[in-house]
Amino acid sequence: MTKNVTIISINSPQELTGGGHYLRCLLKGYSKISNNVLVIGKEINEEHFKLDSNIEFNLFNKTLFSDFCSRLLLLPSFLFVYLFNIINLVKDSDVISFHSSRLGMLVFVLSKIYPDKKILCHFDNVEFLLLKDKISKPKFSVKYFLNVVDYCLIRMSEYLCIRYSNSCSFITKLDADYFSQSNFIIPICYDFSSDNSFDIHEDYYLFTASFDFEPNLIALNEFRNIAKNNPTIKFVVAGRKLDAHSCNDLNNLKYIDSPSVDDMDLIFKRAFGYISCVINGSGMKTKVAEAMKYGLPIYATENSLIGYECLTDKSYIYKYECANDLAGKLNTNFHVDRKEIIDDFNAFFSIERVKSELERILSL
Repeated sequence: MTKNVTIISINSPQELTGGGHYLRCLLKGYSKISNNVLVIGKEINEEHFKLDSNIEFNLFNKTLFSDFCSRLLLLPSFLFVYLFNIINLVKDSDVISFHSSRLGMLVFVLSKIYPDKKILCHFDNVEFLLLKDKISKPKFSVKYFLNVVDYCLIRMSEYLCIRYSNSCSFITKLDADYFSQSNFIIPICYDFSSDNSFDIHEDYYLFTASFDFEPNLIALNEFRNIAKNNPTIKFVVAGRKLDAHSCNDLNNLKYIDSPSVDDMDLIFKRAFGYISCVINGSGMKTKVAEAMKYGLPIYATENSLIGYECLTDKSYIYKYECANDLAGKLNTNFHVDRKEIIDDFNAFFSIERVKSELERILSL
């Protein structure tokens, strides 16, 4: 087993976001191959998840001051103001892993200070692509200027991650291809699912997301259109910060704002199927794998299925292009083999895959 691993992330292990989930995904993988795992990341005053006893935490506050000063030092995150703390914390580590391509300047500095340590970078998206879309139409605003600054810093940061780490992993092959680095792919993964029995209390189609992220707001509007086009079927949308974007204009659409982890578990268990209507944004759509864990058939856009190419020919995956394509095609009467879906989830998207890929990376 690897002796000591430190994971440095811009996220918190307790975040209910895609970034937070991917960090937990990495932590669970590393905890299976190392007796001592230290997490350096963002402090939040919440606890949603229990992690393995061999994982320790040293978390820092993200503030406007830390964000601003870090960017002055060419790191598009809040962590660079804590550089000296981080240098001290990683001194006993055998492996230093970075979660996020925003941390390139830290990769560069630590690779010079600790040349004998193995340094890995785990990309959970290609962030410059999202920012490229945001700055494609020039505007005279502070937000636009900040996006331009972040775009430049992230391009530099991603270069530093590739140049000064020993190995990089990516969440999808498509993301890896942007950097001509397709050796290691670590997809969205969850704990192994052993529950093949489900008691469906309600027949509804589900969409879940964090609604402080622009691609998910566009997807929410698509989901509304799907519900509008299928008035005899029930739909549920659930996620963080949904209240600000919810409206009660459709009788067959229910909004659930910021459900707890336990509540979200029940929401998935009671659903009949999952609809992923995200049409832009890089990376891998977290909730598709989560829906598979619950044995749900999935209706998804092409963008939503990036990273799920191994499921292309599966009968429970229904690919569509726009809301109108699903008009009259959704129903809750056909038979679904949930066990087949869960078996595929366990084969492709359980934490065991993270463990095996990390072992392969560290064996080099």
